[in-house]
Amino acid sequence: MALYVQPWRDGGSGRWEIASDGSQPVWRSDSRELFFMAPGGRLMAQRVEGGRAIGAPAQLCTTEALEGSGVAGWSYAAASDGQRFLVKIPARRSSIIVMSSWPPYSER
Repeated sequence: MALYVQPWRDGGSGRWEIASDGSQPVWRSDSRELFFMAPGGRLMAQRVEGGRAIGAPAQLCTTEALEGSGVAGWSYAAASDGQRFLVKIPARRSSIIVMSSWPPYSER
């Protein structure tokens, strides 16, 4: 999916493509950067000024956790300064072992 930015408050016109293949856009709180996911689990950042993209998007990181961007339950949020991210990913299945007749601490 292509991502675009377009000014809207000041009545500006035009729109600018940020990425031809991106998803899950998230604005930094001051609207100076747009973060988005690119193929291969790459978290990208695009500087934006006055509704226009400035330069090319920069890759921030690539991790296995982010590769699940198409998986239900996956999401992320940017800190207000754009320097930290909170990533929520679905838990992987795990085993639960129930132990019965556990000896009291004094007997260990």
